Amino acid sequence: MPFKQIDTIMSWAKSINAIVFLDVQVGQSTVEEEVNSLLKYLKYPNVHLGIDPEFAMKKGKSLELKLELFRLRI
Repeated sequence: MPFKQIDTIMSWAKSINAIVFLDVQVGQSTVEEEVNSLLKYLKYPNVHLGIDPEFAMKKGKSLELKLELFRLRI
């Protein structure tokens, strides 16, 4: 989602005291790159981060292993 759209959602959320949930999918990137690009939003207490590891799966790896690797890196 372009940052301009996130900014719009942030504005809407602020006007009604709502939370914003940013969900990243790391199939073409890394968790670190995705989180770094969202740091300006993650500093707000109403913003939450979700990480979808299934798009980063490589052949022969299990989902449980991938989740553990994400947990260790963060």
